[in-house]
Amino acid sequence: MPTTLAFPDYDFPDFTKIDRNFPFPDFKNGKRVHNQFGEIFLMIDSTVRKIPNADTYNKLFRDWSHIAFMIDGLYGNGPAIPDDASLKGNGGSVYLVMGGERRRVVDVLAMDLFSLNWVALTPMSDDEMKNLRPGPPVQIDFPGDGIPVYARGRSATDSQTYMSLDGKLRLMKFEMVDQIYRRRDGMLSIDSLAEQQSFGDPMPPNTALRMSHGKIYLRVGTERRWIVSPQIFEERQFDGSRVQDFEANDSTVPGKNIENFKRW
Repeated sequence: MPTTLAFPDYDFPDFTKIDRNFPFPDFKNGKRVHNQFGEIFLMIDSTVRKIPNADTYNKLFRDWSHIAFMIDGLYGNGPAIPDDASLKGNGGSVYLVMGGERRRVVDVLAMDLFSLNWVALTPMSDDEMKNLRPGPPVQIDFPGDGIPVYARGRSATDSQTYMSLDGKLRLMKFEMVDQIYRRRDGMLSIDSLAEQQSFGDPMPPNTALRMSHGKIYLRVGTERRWIVSPQIFEERQFDGSRVQDFEANDSTVPGKNIENFKRW
């Protein structure tokens, strides 16, 4: 049975009904995850690092939503997040401070995607900052092309869905999401979009999953983009039941493959 006493504020799901085939969303930094034992982790430095208790969690994160289920052994384990971890501000910058190290949070988008807690932010003096060794920045390693992104607005009508493609966010209608992806609740979810975020044209209406000679492609306008492996297909959460053969009169041309990670 899950051990949930360390996290009384988090409503753990019924672990007997978890779909163990549902993959972990495709990015390496910023995601909070839990396992079947009721332990919560932060993905950082491409590893999972255990959060020791609810007090430490609340010092870092703004709420208990969007904690994904993680299959044990899928990612490497890093050192646990220490009890004294905190968020501190100096000179207009925000830092994640833990274990004698300060990591600068690079922008508002990183704060949102990590769900870091603005309210818990405390001042850090110049002397205190000098005594902390600089560590890697807190920034989001976005996935390669094809990942769905859900941007929450002030109301349901303000919310939008996008596909990451060619380093840009491209608007998708909800019905397109349902035609391509397995489920909406596994999308990368963010509270807001930075003004400097790069947006592309909306996804064309003919966007679909197609197959030819044993290979699966994402059709985007006049291009067909090969999804290079079953792992990429799973990590993007594409819906295998939606794959159809190309039409006989298909005239798409090869485009960039759907493959590994990239940073925007």
